[in-house]
Amino acid sequence: MSAHTAFSADHGEIHDRLARAARQPGAIGETAQRVARYFTQHAAKEERLVLPLIELLPLVAHGRPEASLSKTFPLFGEFEGSVKDMVAEHHMIEAALEMLVAAAHAEERPEFAALAARLVGHMRLEEAVIYPAALLLGKYLRLRLGPD
Repeated sequence: MSAHTAFSADHGEIHDRLARAARQPGAIGETAQRVARYFTQHAAKEERLVLPLIELLPLVAHGRPEASLSKTFPLFGEFEGSVKDMVAEHHMIEAALEMLVAAAHAEERPEFAALAARLVGHMRLEEAVIYPAALLLGKYLRLRLGPD
């Protein structure tokens, strides 16, 4: 399974869980709808800008340059210019998740608090590993292939 496929599947699972939460009555449903809206837009951006870069890591790490390097390289400039906004989007999603956790506790529905924790963990992994790896790969490609 490629990195792109794995992250797309992870995004899909989170989206499905958020959709189930969004169908709940009351505060859980309302806040889950907000989180789902933010997450869906954000995940689409990641899948377009970040994941194609990450998918190149094994090729670069094993010294197997491919034609896809030069096709993917233009994404790096857009990602590099968007990464701060993408982290800010994480903060916005996390604020909505805090509201979901509060609603889950108030309604004694720990499964929705666990969903929020899962999504926070996913975002932390992206910020600590995925985004820096994509930035590092893009900088490597810039050195190898030349400026944007």
